[in-house]
Amino acid sequence: MNILLAFKAEPELTMLPEQAWNDAQHGSLDLSYARYQGGADEQAAAEIVLRQQATLNLTALTVGDTHAEPFMRYLNALGFARLVRIVPPKEAELRFSPQYIAALLARWVEQHPQSLILIGSQSSEGNNSQTGFWLAEQLGWPVLAGVVDFSLDVESEQVEAVLIQNDERLQCRVQLPAVLIVMNDGRYSLRVPGIRQKLAASKAEIICAPTEQANTQPDVKLKREQHRRVAQKIEGSCAQEKAQKLYDQYLRGQLSR
Repeated sequence: MNILLAFKAEPELTMLPEQAWNDAQHGSLDLSYARYQGGADEQAAAEIVLRQQATLNLTALTVGDTHAEPFMRYLNALGFARLVRIVPPKEAELRFSPQYIAALLARWVEQHPQSLILIGSQSSEGNNSQTGFWLAEQLGWPVLAGVVDFSLDVESEQVEAVLIQNDERLQCRVQLPAVLIVMNDGRYSLRVPGIRQKLAASKAEIICAPTEQANTQPDVKLKREQHRRVAQKIEGSCAQEKAQKLYDQYLRGQLSR
């Protein structure tokens, strides 16, 4: 049974220095030195499928540049034998283009048949929760969203999924092929490979699939919101003068209450 994990390599934006955000106000955000990895939802999906007892042909696929390759090799060390990176045109804007991403994924799946596609519910960047639905629509497959757990029945070619909808926990059985939009509810965390597994994965082949079509929205300007308390700057020629103004203008009134 062929299982595809379609993930988005996300930069760890919380690790960027303040200067990087300041520079982004006058240009693009420099992410060249940021660490990239799969989102929390995709990591949960990878861990769940790795726990299946059946023999599966696991493929990890992403759309983007070489920043995703370290995480792809990480997945290879865990058991994803096939690594595929779809290379979009340089002018393509991928951050807020779920329909375009879904079209690229659907085209690859049509050429390389799969039984099940696992995809995260949302990313830390676009956060639109649309890619999985667009992908299922273009393939004509059933789709389940909010999936927190699933088990595969290889003999009957079905998947039994546990999902959360409207704060209710549901259990569904669907005939394959299908798309599962996985949501990490905190129960699963991706396992860590051993040293030998990592060394073997460092030489794993990553298949690059270029594409010529580019139909994306134009890039947008990023601006970091500053959350700071309201303050008033005290001017003075020396520290003593500033301290006196602080007492006269604020502290004296507070002490008299």
